[in-house]
Amino acid sequence: MREFPMHEDKLRDLKSMGSAGSRPGGAEPMLMRTLLTVLILFLFVAPTLAQEAPKFSESQFRRAAASLFADPLGPNAESDCKTVLTWTVESPEVEVTIGPAILDVLKQGKNQEESSLLCAFAAGQSLAQLKNKVKGGYAAEGGLKLLEVYSKIRARNPKYTNPGAENLKTAEKNGTLAEILETKK
Repeated sequence: MREFPMHEDKLRDLKSMGSAGSRPGGAEPMLMRTLLTVLILFLFVAPTLAQEAPKFSESQFRRAAASLFADPLGPNAESDCKTVLTWTVESPEVEVTIGPAILDVLKQGKNQEESSLLCAFAAGQSLAQLKNKVKGGYAAEGGLKLLEVYSKIRARNPKYTNPGAENLKTAEKNGTLAEILETKK
């Protein structure tokens, strides 16, 4: 079985997100459940993807991201998400941060819509970091890509809504998207 070295770092980051700013009697139990969901995603889904697929090159990541942005529910969406997520987790060149606003997007459960939204966020943030040659940051760029993909999903399936994505849409209109996506103060 292959080792997946980033688990401990991601676990530590997720734990610190849960303890930062928690208040007695606040929403900590809900936050912990949500963090557990993301932890499961990164600890169990990502290693499985990494074991099933070879390491992807940056050019494969870029092609998959472009394909996902173009057709987030298309026939290649699932494999595009696997490529994007695997490369993002394995790459030493990028550091994608997932805060409470993105966790809200994932609350509806595991389906292709949420997978595509999460992967669009990760791809957008990663692409901005690569473009600017900076590891970390650029959550707002990930948020904008998530919103573009959300728009395409809604155009294809008008009945689909995602309260977390709707909140991001409102924040973008109000000029607060970067602020609510920032995970490091």
